[in-house]
Amino acid sequence: MGAAEATHGHARGAAAKMEQLDRQMGLAGLGREVGVGKPINLESGLAGETKESRGAGAPGGAGDALLDVRAKLERLFKREVKGIVLSGLEEVEGVERAARLLRNLVRKGTLKVGDQVPGNHLADAIGVHRNTMSKALKQLADEGLVKLRRGRPARIVAVQAALPPETRRSAMISHAKAARDHRLEISTAIWDVRQCPLSAVEEGPRARVGRCLALADTDEVIEFSRIRLLSSEGHRWFPGLAELAFFAAKRTPAFFFEDLQEAPHVGSIYDFLLEHGIIAVNSEYRVQIERLPRLFVQSWAGIAGSTPARVANLPFLRLETTTHSPQGPLQYSIAFVKEDLYVLSGTDLAVEIRPEGVLAAEEPRILRPEPIRGFRAAS
Repeated sequence: MGAAEATHGHARGAAAKMEQLDRQMGLAGLGREVGVGKPINLESGLAGETKESRGAGAPGGAGDALLDVRAKLERLFKREVKGIVLSGLEEVEGVERAARLLRNLVRKGTLKVGDQVPGNHLADAIGVHRNTMSKALKQLADEGLVKLRRGRPARIVAVQAALPPETRRSAMISHAKAARDHRLEISTAIWDVRQCPLSAVEEGPRARVGRCLALADTDEVIEFSRIRLLSSEGHRWFPGLAELAFFAAKRTPAFFFEDLQEAPHVGSIYDFLLEHGIIAVNSEYRVQIERLPRLFVQSWAGIAGSTPARVANLPFLRLETTTHSPQGPLQYSIAFVKEDLYVLSGTDLAVEIRPEGVLAAEEPRILRPEPIRGFRAAS
């Protein structure tokens, strides 16, 4: 039997054992006489368990380990714990394992708004260090699900991640829509996308990405960068803006990264999020004048028929924002647009394009390049 077949066999075995345990619920009881929805007694603990019994290495592989975790949780909460609460725990470790369990407990109603979080007992149940559980609780506090209290257990305050208040929300700027409103065509010239740990992100934006997306250095991010071209009827294509976006991989749906690989066909990021079932809002924009990052300079110069030295000294309008979804902060992005091309106006930062900027744009050496992957050598 190959490794893949063995893995699938363990998964089927685990699923079968979960179903068997569910069928036995009416017989086994496991302390459910306390009932659902009553306050959690943090003093109950996991009485009678030894250090060895809390290990994850019990015979029978992942299936038995998950059954063991489930039994511990049911003794802790004195109520039935749905098997789906354990969904995905076998795929992750450390802080993400603890955070995933907490989110599952909240979303499936095992932990309700107002409940105290028995962090130490949960850490023991899934076999992680208590400091690891503390880091996971900090992560959920950043997402707005729990409230941390010095010297006392954390408390559940929401069942889904908090979105920014109305006073801090901004309309999402769509460069594609702005181009269409001015009868301009917009296209992707050069792009790159990769998934990596936050620690592998370039040092410049790394700290702010981690802070805005509430990520640890070991958390995975999807980094997406591209240069977009504009063209008006009868005119050649010229570079109009560069975009650099970071997505919190753990908050993206299945196939998100794979679909982003089709970058030439990705128009508006907002529309791309909607296509994947993500309804997002932005917190307030940060706007300033800045030079183009080195990542884009060489490619921008080549497309524009200019020199890297000249492009490196051009002023660009830098738009920075964080996009939020019900799962938490999802995307941190920076757009660099030609300072002589765009005007921002209105309380919602509506985008207008200066027609004279379009007409005065330098003619590039190419008519319309096919979208190519660039910036980094493909691995």
